[in-house]
Amino acid sequence: MERLEDLAVSHPERVKIYKKSRVVSLLKDPSGSVIGAEFTRDGKTEQAYGPVILATGGYAADFTDDSLLKKHRPELWDLPTTNGEHCTGDGHKLALAIGANAVDLEKVQVHPTGLVDPKEPDAKVKFLAAEALRGVGGLLLDNTGSRFVDELQHRDFVTGKIWENKKV
Repeated sequence: MERLEDLAVSHPERVKIYKKSRVVSLLKDPSGSVIGAEFTRDGKTEQAYGPVILATGGYAADFTDDSLLKKHRPELWDLPTTNGEHCTGDGHKLALAIGANAVDLEKVQVHPTGLVDPKEPDAKVKFLAAEALRGVGGLLLDNTGSRFVDELQHRDFVTGKIWENKKV
């Protein structure tokens, strides 16, 4: 980001940063090549032309009916996420809307541990509780207070044991 900001200052004719803006569609030329983006800013719709790079993050915090998670991994859709609230798949959806191909959208990693805010225990977005917490002695207990897994195993193993236990 710092390099991008530097380029916006040193080459304003080539690099522009628009804050508080939302891309609403990608623009294509008659041959189908992406040539820019349409976006809203300050209540107005604008267009920018040039190379487009989508760097919008994942999609595990999209709990809408057209969620990519719901479409590609419906069994995970009801789980909370440790992705930021901004990870709603908007960039993926923009690209797919104009005919882009996507691969491996079903490959979603489930992290076994997140911190629960006691004021909002049902919040869909949780703060990631890293493996380091388990590495320094954190234990995983089910709802009966029983330990059910070696917490130092890799995350896929721990997640699998949580699924098997179904008491968490």
